[in-house]
Order: sequence, then C-alpha cells, then structure tokens
Amino acid sequence: MADVAALWGWPLSDLERLTLWETLDWRARAVERRSWPVPVVWVKG
Repeated sequence: MADVAALWGWPLSDLERLTLWETLDWRARAVERRSWPVPVVWVKG
C-alpha cells in the first residue's frame, strides 16, 4: 500500500481507509497507469 502512496503522492491515511476490494482496484489502476508511456500535456499559451 505504501508503494502506491509513494508512486502517486496519495496520503497513506486515506488509502488505509479503503476496503480490500477498493484497495486492490486502486492499486491495479495505479500499476496500470505506471506502465503507460508518459502522457503528452498540451499547454495553451
């Protein structure tokens, strides 16, 4: 759980309040996001 908090800068106390299924879902999403290439951010200026 701390690995997800560290990767995304989420407060660990917020993650600790999640249920088991929510935790697994969020962790899977975070790992999936980390495997994607770095997104391109368009900035209008």
